[in-house]
Amino acid sequence: MLRIPVTARSKPIVIGLPPVFTKKTNPNSEFFQAIVLPATFNLKQKYFAIEILPPELIDDENSYVIAGDSQSLMAILMSSFYPIWVRAVGKPEQKKINPSLDYNNFPFPDFNKKQEKLLEEAGGRIHRARGSLKGSTLSEAYIQPHLPDHLVMAHEELDRVVKGIFGLPGTASEEDIAQKLFENYMVLFQKS
Repeated sequence: MLRIPVTARSKPIVIGLPPVFTKKTNPNSEFFQAIVLPATFNLKQKYFAIEILPPELIDDENSYVIAGDSQSLMAILMSSFYPIWVRAVGKPEQKKINPSLDYNNFPFPDFNKKQEKLLEEAGGRIHRARGSLKGSTLSEAYIQPHLPDHLVMAHEELDRVVKGIFGLPGTASEEDIAQKLFENYMVLFQKS
């Protein structure tokens, strides 16, 4: 796997993105709903269990929070692109997400209204596929060696949409994705 050198940042490299925090580090934050990122991951995970929750359902110890409920932002984080980036910029042996490295440096793409709609639709298919998960929490389901086929298919459809937005062919490998993310990061880094 391509290892990408980045420096921790206190805010996102993409201007206008909401910051990520823990409820403990921002206890007075007022938000109706938030995108919740897991604090840890399994090295074999292709996708992370990312969801939108109200504040009272967020586990302080095992998650990071992005205030708001942007379906398009969440869709990009639910794709395989974000886990690929986390493994490429972090220290995967630690199995911990480091928002100042990975979220704050993630080169979120610009997208038009049509692409935003495609992201939201593909993300919605993942939510519907998750609705049939039985007997485990969402986090537990994503840490398992194999996700149910219908959920994998929904994630793969989202990946096709995100590859298109990044200008990658449908056959792009993890290495290709990591390389494209790094190229986009360098463009953003030079502008910052």
